[in-house]
Amino acid sequence: MKVRHCSIHFCAQRTSLTILSWGSSVVIHSSAPTRDLPYSTVWEHTLALTAVRYATTFTCVFANCVPNDPVLVPFPDHDWIHNYQNASSLCSGHMGKNYVFVFTGRWRYLRVQFPYLFANLRVNGGVIDYIHYVMINYDPFTQGKLESLASMVRNLTKNDETLVINYLSYPRGHPPSNAKKGAYATAYYDYINGIFRHPCNRYFKVDDDVVYIHPGTFENTLSRDRGEACSLRFANTAGANWRCSFIHQSMGIYNNSAINPNDLHFEFRTNGKCGWSSLPCARLSLDAFIALYKSKQLSRYLFNGTYLLTDKMRFSINFFMIDSSAISLKALAETWPIGQDDEDWWTRQYARKTNPHCIVGNSLVVHFSYSKTAKSLEHLNMIKEFEAIAVAETYTKVPPQIWSLLEV
Repeated sequence: MKVRHCSIHFCAQRTSLTILSWGSSVVIHSSAPTRDLPYSTVWEHTLALTAVRYATTFTCVFANCVPNDPVLVPFPDHDWIHNYQNASSLCSGHMGKNYVFVFTGRWRYLRVQFPYLFANLRVNGGVIDYIHYVMINYDPFTQGKLESLASMVRNLTKNDETLVINYLSYPRGHPPSNAKKGAYATAYYDYINGIFRHPCNRYFKVDDDVVYIHPGTFENTLSRDRGEACSLRFANTAGANWRCSFIHQSMGIYNNSAINPNDLHFEFRTNGKCGWSSLPCARLSLDAFIALYKSKQLSRYLFNGTYLLTDKMRFSINFFMIDSSAISLKALAETWPIGQDDEDWWTRQYARKTNPHCIVGNSLVVHFSYSKTAKSLEHLNMIKEFEAIAVAETYTKVPPQIWSLLEV
């Protein structure tokens, strides 16, 4: 029986991953500044399962540029490997836990979003088990509000793990000023590692300025068809999302002179005239949603099945699900580390090594704004419209004490 060896070398400013055999060599290479390297546990699992592709028995050495002083890496046992490789057949709808993780630091959006998350908790009849707030560039006010909210939710659900706050960076205005840069990748490594250890778990990444979540969105995103080709499953996103806005345009959403008097058009490119920095187009996408909501025509946004993103261009990652079907071990090894730009990594680098990602037609959310237009839209007081919608949609599903806390 051939024994294959793999080794990691964390040297200088580069890192390389190589899987070797006695007679031939299979090389999977990844490089990045050392400070951006992922958790060692994630590397261990990636190495272990990638090695299984080429051999039944393998050993691995973890070396920190000290060839004469290797440290054996503890790998998962055979059952763990078998479970991960067969997750699609082992995991049914009732198995595993569903997490929502929100990169956040802005209470003005969180207070609009939270009622939807609370209403979708499993204890309230939904499918979400745990909510994680990953703190990025936050201020003391937001921190205080979330700490109070976490305490209240834990008491209501009788579970200390229902709402967790992860501190991965310093508060706004405190050193180091670039602390948040590594926080995104650190959180992703943690959740990907969670899938490695528990292949039936699913993780929803949700931007903190997702200010509307349509009924059934979490359930529809979770529901994969047998043999489905898509990797990450994205929500059908109204508001600030150029890709979905282009799709909605083709569905006739903006063919209304009352909300689009200047006949604006979304182009099929990231930096088009109706791209991420255009205030008129940002307002158009929100005005269209509000108008269709008030006229009870949100079904116009919905479509059956999925829209495959075969071109693998960069686009906004406002709401998507990561599960075992989305994790390609070979793609991880070839494209890691995630680095500073998680959006580019997921939608371009990682996507080019996996099956296409897709947009789920019946999973509707609203992303409020890109950073370039956020302040202008807030000055127009458009967030008030979504506060009113959140109350209308979730008022009876959220306890009075939480509504009191969510007041400004």
